[in-house]
Amino acid sequence: MKRRTCRFDCRSTALVMCISTLMIGGTVDADAQPAPAPHYVLQQWSGSGAQVNPTAEMAVLFHDRIEVAGAPWLRLRFGDFRLGARSFVLLRSPRDGHVQRLSAETMAAWAGNSAFFNGDTIEVELHVAANEKNIAVEIQEITVGEWVGGFTNI
Repeated sequence: MKRRTCRFDCRSTALVMCISTLMIGGTVDADAQPAPAPHYVLQQWSGSGAQVNPTAEMAVLFHDRIEVAGAPWLRLRFGDFRLGARSFVLLRSPRDGHVQRLSAETMAAWAGNSAFFNGDTIEVELHVAANEKNIAVEIQEITVGEWVGGFTNI
């Protein structure tokens, strides 16, 4: 008995399935977007001011604690930031210990925003590298998540 083997061309099979789905009545909504997470924005104008580190060691020259009591999550938006070649901002969530380190390059890549942090508090530290000057960071806005039906939605 001769055995037959079937060979499928994946591209044509996928095309046939797509056309069949559309003909049966399925639609693809290319404009569909998830609903944004419920939140509000607080204007916050705290900052480090220009910092200078004349020592030979990295130093934490600014520390702030951003807190919005009861919030399920927070995100910071930075205004002015000057981080030099080796200085950075360290963000930490006391709730779960997650951290984000933002250098001049990564701050630009994140478009001046932080990650989303769980909890109602973010600790902010400005680490100024040895012999760097005019290093500064300014927190412009806080995006505050809202609870929806007892749950957060991010």
